[in-house]
Amino acid sequence: MLDEKLKKSYLPMTETAYYILLSLTNELHGYGIILNVKKITDGRISLQAGTVYNTLSKLQADGLIQVIREEERKTFYKATADGILLLKAELARLAELYYNGSVLLGNSQMEPLAQVDQDIPVKVEAKVKTSSVGSKKTTKEKQPIKEQVKEQPAKPAKTEPAVRKPAKKKKNDIFLF
Repeated sequence: MLDEKLKKSYLPMTETAYYILLSLTNELHGYGIILNVKKITDGRISLQAGTVYNTLSKLQADGLIQVIREEERKTFYKATADGILLLKAELARLAELYYNGSVLLGNSQMEPLAQVDQDIPVKVEAKVKTSSVGSKKTTKEKQPIKEQVKEQPAKPAKTEPAVRKPAKKKKNDIFLF
């Protein structure tokens, strides 16, 4: 049983802590963790050494990982039983999020999520608006959310960093020193 203090401290988990702990289901050293996270996320997440080692220190202090061995300036870590329980608790939390989202979006078969940049089907129940114009009644069906959102043009990238000019001193300005 996972300690309530650990649950409160770690759940919901950050992606960094989640992927580091997930990587440590196998014995790895710091740089191995960086490479593993980059591999399993297809390069979406690229951890920096400082982030990894700070997270490793916290996880180790909380008993979620342990040092297995040290070799040639490399320290190898592995998740403890509590670390695995924490991962399972996070997976259960994520599964609940996924299930609830799937049900509400009409994906009852629990199909894999679509890519954000692809055409995502949205199930919207038609709601009818009725308005009276004179003696005639008109109805409109509500359009799916995707069709309501207008695409905004991409902003051009700045080639040079903006330089902030100092504010001009006015006669009545008050400065506190």
